[in-house]
Amino acid sequence: MFAALGAAAGAAATVPVIGVGGFVVPAVVGGLAGLFIGAGAVAGGHVALATDRMLPARSVRLWKHRFAACSTAAVALLALGAMTWAMASTGDTSLDRAGFPTSAVVLVVLLIASHVCAYTVAPNRREST
Repeated sequence: MFAALGAAAGAAATVPVIGVGGFVVPAVVGGLAGLFIGAGAVAGGHVALATDRMLPARSVRLWKHRFAACSTAAVALLALGAMTWAMASTGDTSLDRAGFPTSAVVLVVLLIASHVCAYTVAPNRREST
């Protein structure tokens, strides 16, 4: 389910950047980017577990926020990489032609949605793996 959500979000994030080829190319590229971003969110969760071993969270609420922040940071790095790749692949590095205001808004919405989803699915109890 979250891979499909990531694929849809990735497609929406790349439409303003490579919207020249209709919706098919951005959907495929965005879908692949979304799957990588979903995997990055999982890696962010593992980082949260590693940081919890060194500095335990005081409450479940703080733990869930840490988990969501680590996942969102991983998503931000991967999404920015995917969007930068998409902009570079067009051959034009002008921010105006790359859909800059729209792509920045899409990135912010993607990160907010990522944080909310990660907070929602974060485990209530920290388990060492």
